[in-house]
Amino acid sequence: MNRMIRSIVAIAGMVITFAAPAATTDNPVGLVTAIYTYTDYGGGDIVITVQSAPAACQHGFWIRLADPGSKTVFAQVLSAYQAKTPLRMGGYDNEM
Repeated sequence: MNRMIRSIVAIAGMVITFAAPAATTDNPVGLVTAIYTYTDYGGGDIVITVQSAPAACQHGFWIRLADPGSKTVFAQVLSAYQAKTPLRMGGYDNEM
């Protein structure tokens, strides 16, 4: 089950934003260290920090709740955070 969650989060993390082709980045498998929510920015956007964050995303991975599938990704990340389950995330490095 944990392997499935990590795989889903890894894939979903790469498609969180639907931007023009850009470089993607990912982090090594590690724990989510913090989750920040912003009620007054975007539609309730979320920043996720991880162990060993890549240089391009050193301040964390950003999820825009206005994007399709974002609530599912957030639920998976939150589950991994609460269960202290390592995961791998990825995303585009050209925008928040």
